[in-house]
Amino acid sequence: MDADEAMSAEAAEKAAVRYLRLNDAIIDLRDNWDDYSEALQLAQKEGDTLAKTDTKTYQTLNKMRQAVSALTGAEEDLVDDNFLAKHADDIKKAANGSEKSLASLRKAISKATFEKFKVQVDDSELDALNAELDALPEGAEVEISANTQGALAPIWDLISEIARTSTSAEEASARITSALSGLQIEGVDITPLT
Repeated sequence: MDADEAMSAEAAEKAAVRYLRLNDAIIDLRDNWDDYSEALQLAQKEGDTLAKTDTKTYQTLNKMRQAVSALTGAEEDLVDDNFLAKHADDIKKAANGSEKSLASLRKAISKATFEKFKVQVDDSELDALNAELDALPEGAEVEISANTQGALAPIWDLISEIARTSTSAEEASARITSALSGLQIEGVDITPLT
């Protein structure tokens, strides 16, 4: 097997794992939606005190966070109770097969990723970025640098801000990898940081 075939096999394996994870999340959300919805409504009605005192509600919301995280590819810390409440309708529709709702959730995760690191990006930039990322073939390699122009430029802004606010190269590396997973970018080589 030559290098190109090995990379193609690796890309296919990653895609298969991602689709299995997505399928499992859809099944979990669809099968448990009534419980998730009830826990979310209780938490919204009662506020933080319920989530801190009611173990069942806390565990149910945590399981829902895990499923939404798997559905979107995002880190769980981006999928907080406010995110779940704000996007409950899209989560339910995505669990029932709506690609439009899944795209809306992914955009919301992308936006939350940039907001978490205080990087300004407007909706049109986010739409262009997501369209560019979606158009990349599986396993494509893209170099991002200070010279990156166009739709991918906000990624450099994100990487730069994370590196600037990190206390070590290892911390920056972990935070960048985490942030980029929220943008559906995996297999990042950030060797220059470490």
